[in-house]
Amino acid sequence: MSAHVKARGEFLWFFQRVTALLLVYFLGMHIVILHFIRKGTITFASVAEKFAANPVFYKVFYFIFIPALLFHAFNGAWSVFVDYNPPEKARKITGAVFWVIGISLTVLGIIAVNSLLGGVK
Repeated sequence: MSAHVKARGEFLWFFQRVTALLLVYFLGMHIVILHFIRKGTITFASVAEKFAANPVFYKVFYFIFIPALLFHAFNGAWSVFVDYNPPEKARKITGAVFWVIGISLTVLGIIAVNSLLGGVK
C-alpha cells in the first residue's frame, strides 16, 4: 500500500469521526429547533418564517450540517463496500457514483436552505 493511499485512508477515517461528532450536535439541534421549540404543525411556511428570523445562523448551521451528514453517510457506505474487497474497477465506479450523488445532494440541500431563506445571500 502506497503512502498516499494510507494517508488518504487515515484522513477519511479521522474525518468520519469528526463528522460523527458534528452530527451529534447538529442533528440534536435540528431536532430541538424544528420539533420541540416550534409549536404546531411543521410546514414549509412555518420553517421559512423561523429561518427568516435568523438567516445567518440557519445558513451557517445547515451549510455545515448538510455536507457533514452526506460525507458521513457516503463515507460509511464506502467503508462497508470496501470491506467486501471488490475489484478495482468496481471500487472506482462506486467511488465516483458516491461522490456525484453526495455532491448533488449537497447542492440540492443548499438550494433548499436558500429557498427557505427566500434567496438570502
